[in-house]
Amino acid sequence: LGSLKEPENTMVIWDHYESAKNMTDELACFKILSEIDPDIKQKTVEKFYAKWKLDKLVLDKWFAVQAASPLPDTLEIVKSLTGHHDFSIKNPNKVRSLIYMFAMQNPINFHQKNGAGYTFVADQIILLDQINHMVAARLSSCFNLWKKYDDHRKALMQKELERILSTQTLSKNVYEIISRALA
Repeated sequence: LGSLKEPENTMVIWDHYESAKNMTDELACFKILSEIDPDIKQKTVEKFYAKWKLDKLVLDKWFAVQAASPLPDTLEIVKSLTGHHDFSIKNPNKVRSLIYMFAMQNPINFHQKNGAGYTFVADQIILLDQINHMVAARLSSCFNLWKKYDDHRKALMQKELERILSTQTLSKNVYEIISRALA
């Protein structure tokens, strides 16, 4: 029903969200609603957070659903969520839920034609490398297939890979992933 993106179906999904008896059903509806319409998505984001804000593991899902949304404003939302009081760049689970999810599970927004998704993720890799080089290295793998894209995106990704590689304090772990990708 959600893939049809018809207003009457959206209301059926919303009704299912509202009447869900468990978090699994609620989360499934939340994921679908986050892909349909920015207004209904925001309404669901707020309701889900209000209900589950005290459960840190469920909040990881809250971050992940927002990061995976194919809606056009997702990159800006992900950027703003890095400043959310329940997000910490020092917490690997939060980083995986938000930044890794965006880079690895949201091809529409990560591969924006203007390269903004690449720049954002490269910035996060550089920042993370100072905090947790293992998480930064894992996130770096999102650029591994850069040579398989169109020339425009290849050039944008290559620029970001070279920028990461030029970081003076780059860890061996991130250096290995990035230099191997560029080879």
